[in-house]
Amino acid sequence: MTTIGVDFRFKTMIVMDKIVKVQVWDTAGQERYRSITNAYYRGAEGILVVFDLTNKESFNNIQNWIKEVTIYTGEDVIFMCLGNKSDLKKEISKSSIEDFKKKTNLEIFNVSAKSGDGVEDAFKHIIELLIKKNMEKKGTNAINLNSNIDTNNIKDKKNESCC
Repeated sequence: MTTIGVDFRFKTMIVMDKIVKVQVWDTAGQERYRSITNAYYRGAEGILVVFDLTNKESFNNIQNWIKEVTIYTGEDVIFMCLGNKSDLKKEISKSSIEDFKKKTNLEIFNVSAKSGDGVEDAFKHIIELLIKKNMEKKGTNAINLNSNIDTNNIKDKKNESCC
């Protein structure tokens, strides 16, 4: 089987005292796969756009990715940005990031894929936003997220690392 640059991960987490199944599709942002990645955006409720804190070009491309993804997902999707490589010397200034946040009204989490710093917090945050959005959509303060999960096979997920 040939890998085409798309990575799929399935994770069960506990967020807001609810057991939640999360599917993560990593399209890797590689230009050579751009023509097929739109299929992975359809049906997505949340999108994490990751940029490299050590690479200005990566940061400058965020808005292009958001525009492209919005074509296939619509306006209702929740976007969040992750600035990766927070463990290294940053090439992007804090003021540039703050300006971007003000202009786009998007949240940015600094994370390190190498050390794992901030990754679980970022995933939990976007999941919380998605839960709240779904609760508002249904006009309720409670939502049953456990309907398709076999809780007998779930260990103590609070102590498990994110990815």
